[in-house]
Amino acid sequence: MNNTSFEPKTIEESFKKNFAEYIDVFLNFQSTFLSNLNTRYKNLDNAHLVLLFGRRAHETILRKRKFDLDHDISLDNFWKNLESISQEKISIIQIADSTGLPKETARRKVLELVKNKILSKKNKIITWSPNDEYIKTYRGIVEKQIHDLSIVLKYVGNFFNLNFELENIKKIISKNFSFFWFHFLETENQYLTLWTKHFKDIEVFLIGVNIALMLSQKTKLENKSFDDMYNNPENTLKHKDNDISATSISEITNIPRATVIRKLNHLVKLKLFKQNKITKRYYVTPEFFLSSEIRNNTEKKVFALFSNFYSICLRALNSEIKKQF
Repeated sequence: MNNTSFEPKTIEESFKKNFAEYIDVFLNFQSTFLSNLNTRYKNLDNAHLVLLFGRRAHETILRKRKFDLDHDISLDNFWKNLESISQEKISIIQIADSTGLPKETARRKVLELVKNKILSKKNKIITWSPNDEYIKTYRGIVEKQIHDLSIVLKYVGNFFNLNFELENIKKIISKNFSFFWFHFLETENQYLTLWTKHFKDIEVFLIGVNIALMLSQKTKLENKSFDDMYNNPENTLKHKDNDISATSISEITNIPRATVIRKLNHLVKLKLFKQNKITKRYYVTPEFFLSSEIRNNTEKKVFALFSNFYSICLRALNSEIKKQF
């Protein structure tokens, strides 16, 4: 199939048609990715800032291709590339605007990351300059992220009968690391910013993801469309036994159980989820699908955001695979 067929609109239509199946793949990825970030950086606000700085670094590395088309942007060459670039100045106000965090929260989180030697601050210029211990563990973590993302891209590629091999996707991403990771981090940053602004707390969002994932594990077998799910929300009640406990959410996300319970109470007050009074476990309510803001964010913003990302990735993957023959 020609690269011109990988249009974002076509991908978005496939999402809506295969919504229940797609959202299970998507939420699985987000749950794992965000939970691991939460563990690594101690909280998701810190992680969000690191994603922002990483995105900016990859963008600067990619500019080397303006002058040398063959410049090595691979994962193998990443730290050498990072050392060779001049990271652009960014203000606390810009960081706050880019993440959806209040200015003082952004300032406090930057100072935490500087103290932990993940960011550095010199002459009022903040840069992503991790310590040696961080660098030692980086590759293994990113290789796992590449593996998980490749599963999602393989699934999306199936919409176009591409039949990508998982190992080949991973190999291509690693070879063209800064290209793929710039677009990935750009997309994730916008995604997290969207829900940070909505919930005012990104941990609340991650907790919600894990409850929604319990529902998607059941509804994927029915492969309902987006309209089926959102126009007939009462059907979710037959799957209310697909629930999850506060303890399980804490174990998955590494958010302290007491914090999970407090934030679950907030989500229950919003009527997005409900607690079974007997089992004390949580499940998705029909009101979740009746929330106009969640529907609009999903349908008009999240779909567009990731459809564009997948379009870029499919074009790049298809182009690289053609070179192999």
